[in-house]
Amino acid sequence: MKASDLMQYVNKTGFYTSSVGLVFPVLIVDAKPTPYNAGSVSVRIKPADNTGSGYAWVLLNSINLNK
Repeated sequence: MKASDLMQYVNKTGFYTSSVGLVFPVLIVDAKPTPYNAGSVSVRIKPADNTGSGYAWVLLNSINLNK
């Protein structure tokens, strides 16, 4: 996967769904290939619109991107 493929996700907003069912708005700040799952993408997220704090790496498929 090329860097240009990953950059399409950076600065996108969407809704993250956690493993326990919480859903909240996030901003994607970084992206990388997932080494243990070929073809998957991990994204670094933070809460959108200053609604919280912190960062986390999650799988892209847990994000419902805004169109």
